[in-house]
Amino acid sequence: MIVNASAAGNYGTVALRKLNKKRWSFAVTGATETGTNDTGSNFLIQSYTDAEVEKTYHFFADRASGSTTIGSVNVMNGARLAVEGGAIGLVNQAADPTTSSLGSHLYSKSGRPWVQRSSSATPGGAINWELKPRPSEFLPEDLGLLAWTSDPMDCISTGAYTGTTSARVSAVYLREPQSVSKIVWHFTGYPGGLLANSWAAVYNSSGTRMVYNDSIHTGSNEPAVQSSLGGGASYVPVTATTFPAGLYYIVWRFNYTTSPADGPMCLQYENSAGAPPNAFGLTPVKRFGVLDATSQTTSFTSLTVANISPGANRFWAALA
Repeated sequence: MIVNASAAGNYGTVALRKLNKKRWSFAVTGATETGTNDTGSNFLIQSYTDAEVEKTYHFFADRASGSTTIGSVNVMNGARLAVEGGAIGLVNQAADPTTSSLGSHLYSKSGRPWVQRSSSATPGGAINWELKPRPSEFLPEDLGLLAWTSDPMDCISTGAYTGTTSARVSAVYLREPQSVSKIVWHFTGYPGGLLANSWAAVYNSSGTRMVYNDSIHTGSNEPAVQSSLGGGASYVPVTATTFPAGLYYIVWRFNYTTSPADGPMCLQYENSAGAPPNAFGLTPVKRFGVLDATSQTTSFTSLTVANISPGANRFWAALA
């Protein structure tokens, strides 16, 4: 059977009837062929109401992109298969699927969604795990933040000064791209009065400076005073910049009068050891550290990550 649409904008349709009433059709669409990139003349299957009115596009195939849509004729960029107008249902299966080197599997088992990695995934191969709700604990976004060194409840309640000749380093991890416009600390107390040569910056894992503020002692650049019980979050503004997902180092120097001390009392982790641990696990990442900033009047234009010294006091910090 050959159905030929005889004009560029015509449909080539096969109609399926029952008791002489239109119920289904499949067709090559009337989308005009441009002569480039295989555009036009797409394929669809649709149903009709009892009154023979067009009802649902059950299946649409775009010839140019090779994409297929269930439920509409809209093509979703970057998706080979898209669904519009309803959820994707996964019928339970009794066992995990056979592994494949071609890619991953998404499936349902005992009423719960599961993922199986490809047998070619490295490291580890074909690992299966259940997709579970996020943990019942506070995450940065619950408190208006994007990333933090950890839940601030991990810290001790006594704040500490950072010193004036050191640049403090705290690492954070963004799990997805985010627009960063603030560098945040929690001060258990701060009367105001940072001095010139105070600054803050954020660097990526290669040491490239992403954002900075070299005037955090002046006006709206200065972190907010904290004088209430328990203190609170204070931040310095930076030019809003989109960060890719990845590891970042928050680096800052607070310059203040040291006698009597009037700088920010920063929320800190347990630092009773003479040289508390700053690196953990099997990677060389230093989650905390210190740099000599005696003569550093502005932020480093780039960060030499290898120069971050370990054994430093550990301070809570965040991005927002």
